Amino acid sequence: MKMIVFLMLGLFSLVGFAQSDLGFQSYFAGAPGATHYKGEELVWEINVINNGTSSASVVDFKIFLSEDENLDPLEDIILKEGEISQDRFTNLIGLGVGDIAERKEFWEGYIRLPLDIEANKTYYFIFWIEQDIDNVETNISNNIVTQSVFVGLKDKLDIFPVDINVLDDIQCVADNYELNDRTPLLLIHGWQPEGEDVEGNINIWTNFLRYFVCDEDLKSQYKPYYVKYNSNIVTVDDLGHQLRIELDDNYVEFHDREITIIAHSMGGLVSRSFLNRNRLVGPFSNQKGGERIDKLITLGTPHHGSPVANGSIVSDVSSYNYALFNELIFDLNIAWLGINYTMYGVFSIPTSTKVNRWDLRWDNYDDYFDYDIYPIEENTWLNGEKMNLDTTFDNKIIAYAGGLFDTREETSISDDLISKGYFKIEKAFKNLGHVNDGVVPFLSAIYQGHQLQEVRPFSGYYHDEIAKGRFDMLDANGLDSLLFNFLKQDLLDETIDAQVMVSSNDVQYPQTSLGNSSQQTITIQCIGDVALNISSIQLLGSDNSQFDFTFPTVPFDIQPNQTETFEIDFAPNSIGEKEVVFRINNSSVNNPQLDIHLSGLAVETAETDYNTNTDSVYDFGDVYIYGGTELVTLTVSNSSSAPYTVTDIDITGDDANLFSIVQQPELPKLFNPGDSETVIISFDPDSVGEKTATIEASFQDNSILDTANLIGNGVSTIGNPNAPKLASYEYWFNNYYFTRQTTSLNFANSIENLSFDAYTFNLSNGLNTLHFRTKDEDGQWSSVLSEFVYVQNQETTGTSNISEYEYWFDSDYAGKVTGNGNNTNTLILNLNANVAGLDKGLHQFHMRFKDDKGAWSSIVSEFIYNNNPESLGENKISAYRYWFNNDFDNRVSEIVSPEVNYMFLEDINISGLQNNTINYIHFQFKDIYDNWSSVLTEEFLFETLSNEEFNESHFRIFPNPTNGKVDIVTSYNTGTLNVYNSLGKTVLEYNYIPSKINLENLDSGLYIFEIKTEDKVIKKKLVKR
Repeated sequence: MKMIVFLMLGLFSLVGFAQSDLGFQSYFAGAPGATHYKGEELVWEINVINNGTSSASVVDFKIFLSEDENLDPLEDIILKEGEISQDRFTNLIGLGVGDIAERKEFWEGYIRLPLDIEANKTYYFIFWIEQDIDNVETNISNNIVTQSVFVGLKDKLDIFPVDINVLDDIQCVADNYELNDRTPLLLIHGWQPEGEDVEGNINIWTNFLRYFVCDEDLKSQYKPYYVKYNSNIVTVDDLGHQLRIELDDNYVEFHDREITIIAHSMGGLVSRSFLNRNRLVGPFSNQKGGERIDKLITLGTPHHGSPVANGSIVSDVSSYNYALFNELIFDLNIAWLGINYTMYGVFSIPTSTKVNRWDLRWDNYDDYFDYDIYPIEENTWLNGEKMNLDTTFDNKIIAYAGGLFDTREETSISDDLISKGYFKIEKAFKNLGHVNDGVVPFLSAIYQGHQLQEVRPFSGYYHDEIAKGRFDMLDANGLDSLLFNFLKQDLLDETIDAQVMVSSNDVQYPQTSLGNSSQQTITIQCIGDVALNISSIQLLGSDNSQFDFTFPTVPFDIQPNQTETFEIDFAPNSIGEKEVVFRINNSSVNNPQLDIHLSGLAVETAETDYNTNTDSVYDFGDVYIYGGTELVTLTVSNSSSAPYTVTDIDITGDDANLFSIVQQPELPKLFNPGDSETVIISFDPDSVGEKTATIEASFQDNSILDTANLIGNGVSTIGNPNAPKLASYEYWFNNYYFTRQTTSLNFANSIENLSFDAYTFNLSNGLNTLHFRTKDEDGQWSSVLSEFVYVQNQETTGTSNISEYEYWFDSDYAGKVTGNGNNTNTLILNLNANVAGLDKGLHQFHMRFKDDKGAWSSIVSEFIYNNNPESLGENKISAYRYWFNNDFDNRVSEIVSPEVNYMFLEDINISGLQNNTINYIHFQFKDIYDNWSSVLTEEFLFETLSNEEFNESHFRIFPNPTNGKVDIVTSYNTGTLNVYNSLGKTVLEYNYIPSKINLENLDSGLYIFEIKTEDKVIKKKLVKR
């Protein structure tokens, strides 16, 4: 019997993840199938094997989805069908016995799982092929070959009632009452940091539900439901769509009433996606989801996204290295890595590469990122019509936002806290500029720029605490009654009386010596719907003379959501422990007599010798730019007889960004006499030349304790003999990393010029992305270089002729101008494009061509500058300026007679440059409309020539300048002649001294003629026009 079957290789990998095998081969051994989701797109690939006894050919294939292993063509769903073409395989037609038709290139197909089938059950993919056996008519049953593959299928999102009886430590009697006339209260969790395919964590709501079941008012009005979803491999937009389907189609009991939602973190974006979504079918067709919602309460939701979800910006600095990632986050002013995710069991830093990480990127409403530098970082989904541009239901949103206005440092965590799932805070985050809750910027959580129903700021709350409550503000029932009372009153539409929040109830001052002072700040905030009245402020205690405070005039009001900051100095006049109570009497309902404990240790003043190698210079030496790193270690020690505290170690100066502290003690740190600590500093130059900075250690009163100078020299990587050699490179398209093509480079060079063909036959027509990276001999991968490519797969071959063209400016494709080609494969255009409608300044000109087969070329784009002249005519150069390296302040500027073409031929003074160094000269030219051109930059090697080397009696070249041929006159009869360009590269070599040279084939510019004799080297400059 002759038969052809499918061999499944790495079957069904999720699109967008760099994996080619999810263990699907184990399913053939009877193991359970992989879990997938309705609407998901899967990838498949095949080889064709002939296991028969004579040759055969494959003709067609079909892929069915079936509820059992038996094929029923009338009942089963066809997911994919088509022909298996000869050009995809070698030896496909007439397969010999035992032959394998191997793929010429990766052959992949896509299968989208239907949305309208029942989930949470198992299915089978049935692969069906029709074979042509030696081109002889046979029984059709012999021509059909099937193979079944088991797969599990489930919903992306599920809604189910809260089972009150499974909650731990309930203080009140509770039961799972029916909905009846109550309002459905949906509790939607946020993103979970636990790998790829993870279900949502509903435990975030446990504390709120313990509060809920003890409150009769809430129970009488609401019935809670969990909304649980996969938070890592499904986009937020898809989740909002699935939530709409579930509420419309599966929860009929909700149809006659409004719904209330409380959502944490990403769950708020899922909810807003539902609110703004229209549906054309179902019981609420042609209505947006928000029309069914009474209110949406968001807790720490990134309405504007979060910078920590951005990809290239992170990878440019960190390459996802933990330590450097931490530095980057400080640059971004986000305290993200202060949260320790190890308590979840798997350490996982969220990255933009997960399917729905791109839709959590910062939406850049504040122009925080430069999209010219990071063009693929834009969050087009959040900025789109479905989300932030749709303000229809903003008035139904109440936004709660945590903010580390002043930090709480938690150096340890108890088993009890771990059991409740609180994040461990590993260090304090201060002075970060953007207030944030450790994950989401405060301004994103309050949805700045939108008019919401209410905004509820909660000072000092971390990201999970805005849903669970602060673990250091628990009442007798072990709950954060402040947070949950607010939620209750918002749910019941009650006016919330003034309540007070404080940054810290226990303020400790650093050790302070007599005659000095230390300062701490206390911030209080009014939360609620009415103003907070401050009636009096007191310093209470026997040590109140040791503290200095300027009392404001009372009474005064703090408006809702506003803060007031008090600065109190610790200025001791006697040694020992000092403490007072800072009391604020106020009108709040939660803490009308707010007591804050202040304490500090006063010590004797002593002569100290702060030893950080004062006046020392730490020289990093020569370090290669872009990739070179040098480390230097210094020591901070206390050689005095008295203890002191170092609060900060900072690097300052013009080049401070090139020097980084990679290791230092945790600050503030007390140094007792004889104590010492190591500080390690790195130097990473980004340009050629000497770089300097200063490292400063600050004392407890913020005075500078000691300084040391840092110096390093950046050198060019060109010609670096120690640069790692390139071992290989790889490239792939779009998110299909598993299809990557890898090529070895055999460790030959550190710099390679590569040219290769990248096959695109398996790509969709239109815009695609090509990704490329290299690996060096140490096994280190470079960052990924990505470029857009436009693919137009043609059905026919042969020469293409140009039939049409079109061009447009900027993003105005609707205003494009079209024209006819000449039906040849070469078209020369002389365009006089009308730019009268463009603003003055920089624009983009786009153009593409269509061939006679109907295929468009990729788009060619160029920048143009429109100077809006008052009349048409030739523009002219009226002035120029130039400068060296980064010294723009000492530029040389000259006005010239206006000319269309200006030849710059001047002697330039370079005496201020360092000898034997690579330098850069920058030019700009101004037109008659006062517009400066873009900057033209040239690199050159500066070498000083001696007087003897320019002695006219030994060596002359004329004419100089020249258009081509030159004569050489010299008194030396023997020797060699070399000609160098301005970069020091040899362009001509002679083993004798010629009398004439033709330079017509050389570019215009400066050249150095060098004659070498037995005892002399003589050089001469020449300008080629």
